[in-house]
Amino acid sequence: MGRTSRRLVPSRGHGKRAAVSLLLAVGATVGAAALRAGEAAAATTLVVDVTTTADVIDPSDGVVSLREAVLLAAATPGDVGVRLIRGAVHALACPLGGPENAGISGDLDHHTPDVLVLVGRGATLTYEPGCNGHRLLDAGPLVVRNLVVTSGSASAEGGAIRSTASVEVRGSVLESNSSGSAGGAIWAHGPVMVRRSTFARNSGVAGGAIRAPSDIGTPMGGNRGGLWVHQLEPVLISDSVLYPNLYSNEVEESWGVGGGLHGRGIFTLRSTGVVANVAGSLDAGLFFDTDTNAELVGSEVTLNVGNDVPGITGPGTGTTFVADDPTAVHHNVGAVTGEIGGVVLL
Repeated sequence: MGRTSRRLVPSRGHGKRAAVSLLLAVGATVGAAALRAGEAAAATTLVVDVTTTADVIDPSDGVVSLREAVLLAAATPGDVGVRLIRGAVHALACPLGGPENAGISGDLDHHTPDVLVLVGRGATLTYEPGCNGHRLLDAGPLVVRNLVVTSGSASAEGGAIRSTASVEVRGSVLESNSSGSAGGAIWAHGPVMVRRSTFARNSGVAGGAIRAPSDIGTPMGGNRGGLWVHQLEPVLISDSVLYPNLYSNEVEESWGVGGGLHGRGIFTLRSTGVVANVAGSLDAGLFFDTDTNAELVGSEVTLNVGNDVPGITGPGTGTTFVADDPTAVHHNVGAVTGEIGGVVLL
């Protein structure tokens, strides 16, 4: 399983040379035996099995680290699956020097238009103790399955995961991640699908759990609670729990907008609980902006906290909200007024 090893991370300025030698050596290690589908995805062109928990780049050691596997995936045309060691803890080492996007140290990088599929098999992705203030994964299209993602922290968007494209999360737990900007656990510029997953104790200035913006670089324009969706791409969350995720800022006393959810666009909750998330102004349970198509099916939004007079208003221009159970949104509390909240449609 895992091994204790010296950390052979290349020094700055040798990233490309190291990556080339890595591909040759790791490619030989992976071999034909890893060219199988199964747990990753039927459409993937390659499935790489991680065989050590050590965060190393060592072309000669005969094993494959998670970092090596992601680098190999980034250099391989087509969608690639990476299977982590079942039930193991994969702790990333602290980055060397300043931020870099080559994946040589610090967060894992996969900047291609192809899909990276991370198959956790119950494993955990985190940082080694004492390594604070760093995102765990920066990628394009991404699928995360059966993985615990924890202790990611970034001053910019995406405390644990930042994706410039679509994100799919299945059977996973994202907890105790934070962002000083948007998306305490996930920031995604594309469609988001979450199934059978839990988001807990994440925090961010805009979207304690998930932030899905309309444009990269768009100003936040306020502070949101558990989930902030503001795009035309569809967002689907099913059979999941968001509990509790916070807007967190030591300077401001206001918690922001959207205790449970702040949304604009196409949004569906199915068999999902949005519980005990904290935001601030205008509402406690759900806040939907203009041009929103929102649907709750077999879901419950309760015990979320806002900071204004909660209730039901609207709908505004182009906004529709449908719930199969009219009592599904209940006991959401305005922090200032203490009143029972519900849904705000503007």
